[in-house]
Amino acid sequence: MLVMVYGVALAFAGLVGWWMSERNSTSALLNGMVVGVAVVGIGFQMRLGRAWTVPASLMATVVFLVTFLWRTMHHVSLLDDPTQHHGRLAILMGTLALATAPVSLKLLKMLRYQEYRR
Repeated sequence: MLVMVYGVALAFAGLVGWWMSERNSTSALLNGMVVGVAVVGIGFQMRLGRAWTVPASLMATVVFLVTFLWRTMHHVSLLDDPTQHHGRLAILMGTLALATAPVSLKLLKMLRYQEYRR
């Protein structure tokens, strides 16, 4: 269930990012929605007991975590540009990184448990 909620949060964050950029960042909207729906789909497959979903989810969340940290630092480095909305976007990316870290840790624990059961 955690992965499905996380996917919905990613989709919502894409919508928020698009809105924060004054509806100029279609990539935030599309990436957030597509990735969010894909993560919800993986979460659904996880609930069905598919073994591949835990490592796939873990790898995805680690990539997301690195990306969110990188985008946070990028927006922080551009804070001196008063014509842009980098402050709000830095907060959004930082929040996503903070939300992704515990999900990644939980998936790592799930993967370890899955390995011990074999």
